[in-house]
Amino acid sequence: MAEARQRNLFIVALRDTGPTSPDLMVLPFDCEPAQLYAELLEGARTQPRKTLQSEAPEELQMRFAQHTVFYRFPDYIEVKIVASENGRTPLTVSHKGRYMLENLSVNKR
Repeated sequence: MAEARQRNLFIVALRDTGPTSPDLMVLPFDCEPAQLYAELLEGARTQPRKTLQSEAPEELQMRFAQHTVFYRFPDYIEVKIVASENGRTPLTVSHKGRYMLENLSVNKR
């Protein structure tokens, strides 16, 4: 039996990554994993209300906390980049609200 999806969790991925399908499927990037990692990290650091919680360049993973505008609730964002497949680099992003039970589809925007 498939495991139930956590509430208020949004997943972006190339294909099914576990017991449930991603909410949004994306194509892999045409670059090396280290380049994609560096560009995502640089771009994320420029976003408002986002704090780097941890990074593991050797594992191509990073985690951020992002606070909502109005109530400043923390949302957790985890990025995992996979080794290149035929010169193309897929990634998985999960976005989880910490306190809210439902996200009112805001994460999908």
